This record gives sequence, structure tokens and C-alpha cells, in this order.
Amino acid sequence: MCRQRGAVLLAFALLLILGSAWIGLRLLGGQPAPGRSASALIEARHALIAATAAATAPYVLIAGVNSPGRLPSPDFLDPAGGPPNVYDGIANGACARSTWAFGSTLTTLGGPAGVPPSLRCFGRLPWASLGLGGYAAVPANDPLGQIPWYAMSANLTDACINALNPGILNTSYAAFATGTCDLVTSPSRPFPWITVRDPKGNLLTDRAAAVLILPGPPLAGQTRPASPMRGPASYLDTVTVTASCAQPCVPGTYDNARFNWPDNVGLSFIQCAAPGKVPTSDPSFAQPYNCNDTLVYITIDELMEIAERRVGEYVAGALRAYFAINLYFPYAAPLSQLAAAVRGQCESGVLEGLVPGKATTGANPGPCGHPEFAGSLLGWFNTNLWGDYLIYKVVADCTQPSPAASASAECGGASGVRLAAGRAARALVVGAGAPIAVAPFAASRAAAQTRPSAVLADYLDSVENTNGDTRFDPPTAALNRSYNDKTVVVAP
Repeated sequence: MCRQRGAVLLAFALLLILGSAWIGLRLLGGQPAPGRSASALIEARHALIAATAAATAPYVLIAGVNSPGRLPSPDFLDPAGGPPNVYDGIANGACARSTWAFGSTLTTLGGPAGVPPSLRCFGRLPWASLGLGGYAAVPANDPLGQIPWYAMSANLTDACINALNPGILNTSYAAFATGTCDLVTSPSRPFPWITVRDPKGNLLTDRAAAVLILPGPPLAGQTRPASPMRGPASYLDTVTVTASCAQPCVPGTYDNARFNWPDNVGLSFIQCAAPGKVPTSDPSFAQPYNCNDTLVYITIDELMEIAERRVGEYVAGALRAYFAINLYFPYAAPLSQLAAAVRGQCESGVLEGLVPGKATTGANPGPCGHPEFAGSLLGWFNTNLWGDYLIYKVVADCTQPSPAASASAECGGASGVRLAAGRAARALVVGAGAPIAVAPFAASRAAAQTRPSAVLADYLDSVENTNGDTRFDPPTAALNRSYNDKTVVVAP
């Protein structure tokens, strides 16, 4: 029953942010083969997305997944669970090292010792933690290959990128010089992203945040005994693309079960060819071709888009709750607050700026006279510096001098923010995304965006959103390389 409730809550959280159609198949990193593998991978991928979308109260369901963008750790063979040492579908809250022997003690995430550069977060899908109770009927040794294997980027552990927000998109890999990834901050990140390749070795992405791999039935040399449990080599396969391969191709040997990648090389996986598509006479591959793995992936860009949309909805919900109590919305935090000590604090009379997510201090030159909005937000909002990625707009007749007559009434006057489609709104939250620092630049700036900044065009990307009038782009505006604004209507 608990697992069923977990699945329901996860699905509900997913619908809150994505809607039933928004996700579609756009997070697929290559179309999976039809049949059982397609449905299992899609279900697993949706569950991971739901988990990161659900990382706001009251939907926090998985230990360690405590803010949008976090992912659960894999299920490992962990002796800490006591005998028998089996896969149990539980996220371990820890990852392994490249030198780890399957069944040995894991490396705890976080803590004063930090995380070693040899960290490898690669195990099986934590299906029980995700509420996917249908896998309970599968034997722990999974003889048919029904449970996906799961790799998550070590960048997303709870001690590596401490402030997880869209700023991670503009980071570059820094060699692991300190030995403790919690000391590495933007614009650097401690690990490469995961690499995914097509059946002939061509690069699909080198920015994967998570990869799900569904093994097929055991091939030559693979055994899956009930005891002792085996590691990924008994499930996942190896492909050699030969030097005589038909172009385009990248010759080399690709091993989906490899765990001991060098510290300066990210985990790498290959999509196997569809069944029956590689004849024994094909010179592009070493024969016999024994590979039946199917995979999908989620890039860090896609994961952060989901997280940002969820945070926008979360803040909008908190603003609605504030209005229900006070009958007005709070003022904003002005962009002119460039000093970290005051940035994000509410100032009286400010109608457009950052979300007022930080409590007022004595350094604030014009503190608001109304109740603090900052107390409405959970700690992860400021810990992960989300306040630097959300622009808040409210109309004057929805603020303290013009309260509504009741919680169900509209604000006092007739003014309003207008979306480009003509719909009136009383308050908006716009996710600003990562700064667009390379061409094609945002139309609003026509140059590299920099932050923190007192200029709205360093946050929002269209002329419509930055021209100072009361019209803004609608929530349905399409994203592209020069536009990443995500509008959420707080109150129509």
C-alpha cells in the first residue's frame, strides 16, 4: 500500500509541473525498441522526473532528493543492509568508487570528508524508493533483465554541486584537484557529464544527467544466479565498432558494464542496435554481435528545465497562499540589490524584481512593512540560490495599500499585467534560466548576459518581457537557444 501511495504522489507531482502531454517523448535519448523494453524505460524515466519534481513539501518522498533537480541514488549491493546482500530496490543514499568490488562498503555521500574523484553512481533503478511496486514480483537476480540499470551524474549528489540551479548549465569541468567536490563551486563542476553514443559509436550527448539501461536476456558468458548477486557485467553488454566501420562511426570498444572509468572521463554508454539489424557479415562490428541493451537518457539541460518550471510553480503557490492570508501580494526585491548581504530582500513599493525570498536584515535601505514572504519558502530555495533565477512582477493595486475585500476576491483596481495573448494577470513569476552568454544572444540584451545585474535584460530574454510595459510573453512561449524565459501566472 505504501508503494502504491508513493506512486500516486509521484504521478501527481509530475502532473503538477508537466501536465499530461508536456513531457511527451522529448526526454528520450533515442527511441527505445517497441514492446516490454519501451514501456519499462518510459515508466522508469517518468518516475525519476516525478521524483525531482516532487522534491518540494509535502511531496518529498525519497531521502536525499530534497530540492528540484536532485535525483535518487542507485540501488547497489550494499552489505550495510545486512544479509542476504541482494538488490532490494532501495536508493542507498551512497555511491560506489571506481575501485569498488560489488558487495563491498559504499562511499557515503556528503559529510566532512567530501566525495572522492573516483565516485561512480551506477547501479540498478531504486524502484521501491520510487514507488514502482510492480517490480516487487521480479526476482532479485532479475534473470530476464526486467529491471533497468541506472547511472546518475556524480555532479548531482548532495555534496558536489551544493547550489543546484540553472547556473550548473554554464559550468565547465574542472579536474578534481581538491579531492572534495563540495569545495568546487560555479563556474566549475567536479565531474564530467555522462556520455551516450548511438550503435556505431557516434556521440548522442555528452551532457547526460542520468541514463537508464534495460538489459535483455543473458547473452554468452552472462549468468544471473540467485546467489551471490552479480554486478552489471552479468546484465549489460559490450560492443566493438571496428576500424572498417561504415561512416559515420567512431571505432572503439564500448562497455556498458564498465565501472572503473578514469577520474577525468565521465561514465559512457552505448545504445545497442535493434534486434536483427546487425547481420553476421557486417564488418562494422566485431562478431558475434552480442548486445541487447536498450537505453534512454535525460540531459542536464532538460533536467534543469523541469526543475525550474517546478520551482516557478512552487513559488507561485506560496504567493497565492500569502495572498489568501494577507489579501495582497508582497512587494519585490529590486534588481539594484547587488550586494549578497541584501540581495533578495523585500523593499517597499517595488513592483518588479527578484522574488523576496530572503528575510530582511538591518542592511536593507527600505524594508517592507508587510509580513515577510521569505518565511513562506522552504530552506532549499535559498540554499540552492533559486532567488537569482526568478523574476517577480506584481501590479500596484494588488499590494499592501490596495488589499482585496476577501481571499476569494480580485485585487482592488482594474490594472493588470497583460500576457502577449491578452490575458490579464495580477502577478507573475518568470524563470530566467541560465544567463545566455554566447551567440545567438537574447533579443533583449543583444550581448552576453551577466549576473548579478541591476538590468532586467540580463535576466529576461525578449523585448516584450523587458520593455517596461505591462505585457509579458505567455507561459506557452517556445524555448530556444536565445530565449529561456518560463512564465508562471500567479493570479489571473
